[in-house]
Amino acid sequence: MLQTTNYQLNQWESTDRILRTDFNRDNAALDAALAKKLELIPIREVVPSASANAIELDVSDIDFSQWRAVIMETALVGNKYDILIRPNGGTTGTYYHMASTSQNTGSLGMLNCTEDGNLPTGLVIFLPLYCPARKIMGMILQNRTFYYSSDTEVTFQDLTSLTLTPWTSKGTLDSGGKITFLGVK
Repeated sequence: MLQTTNYQLNQWESTDRILRTDFNRDNAALDAALAKKLELIPIREVVPSASANAIELDVSDIDFSQWRAVIMETALVGNKYDILIRPNGGTTGTYYHMASTSQNTGSLGMLNCTEDGNLPTGLVIFLPLYCPARKIMGMILQNRTFYYSSDTEVTFQDLTSLTLTPWTSKGTLDSGGKITFLGVK
């Protein structure tokens, strides 16, 4: 019986005997291959323990050459201000808001609060694509908001921290939130 190149799935010819066990083996192989392709691998979880004007996340030990994508999932608690994301604590980068075609400089993007002051869960998707020498690029997805970042001089190999800070000095990030880093191979 012929088999496919990548997963050795059965390719029956008219003279082959078809067995239920062959179908079951093929389905198990497909299920295992798909699960591996879609797997999100936990890298780190950060739980802020006190209120602060900013949270600095150490990412110096993430080897971006090992990842196609790194996802930062945020479930933050704060008070009525959007949160900027700054590489290495600096103010480089430009982000673009796709709905209004506006742009802003000084960060990779922002997580928006709702009208009632809540900070809904957001996803920051970094795309190193196994190349740490690439300049940081990524997307921020949150509810119906979509930003993409560009124009930073920081590469993934030079990225040591991400600072999350309210866009105004009146804002705080409170304890009780959670930030999770997940990797995609």
